[in-house]
Amino acid sequence: MSGWGLSVVAESAGLVALLVLAYETGGPGLVAGLSAVRALPVLIVGPLVIGRSDGGRRETWVMATLAVRAGLVGCSATLAVLGLPIPALALGAAASVLFTTHRPLNAALMPHLARTPSELTSANAGSAFAESAGALVGPTLAGVGLVVAGPAAVLAGCGVVTLAA
Repeated sequence: MSGWGLSVVAESAGLVALLVLAYETGGPGLVAGLSAVRALPVLIVGPLVIGRSDGGRRETWVMATLAVRAGLVGCSATLAVLGLPIPALALGAAASVLFTTHRPLNAALMPHLARTPSELTSANAGSAFAESAGALVGPTLAGVGLVVAGPAAVLAGCGVVTLAA
């Protein structure tokens, strides 16, 4: 459950940092472009990854997507530091696309971990709480990080948090 919460914290904080970076780089037009680039591939990648996970261990798929996401966000932070915002935004968007696979993979894994219906109910409630808390904590931390250090530092922190997830 804590992995899911950390994943949501990292994704929501990373999104705030990416949107600020996009706005600083190209204004509202680039923010709109980033939003489209993040949304459209989800229609293909999400079902593809989730469908392929049926052929293997779901926990392996969850960990693999988290590891790839952490790498993409870390590279995005590095590119932002190097003054290459467009490639940084592209990698950040790719990481966001992979984020959409985590929830369904996690949800498919839970029935295999729970021994009783009440455990499954508790796990689902805990997952919902972790998601809601992460959606609050992530942008809050991003706001503080943006004031103190800027988008690249927030993205770097998101990479670390994603890896911890």
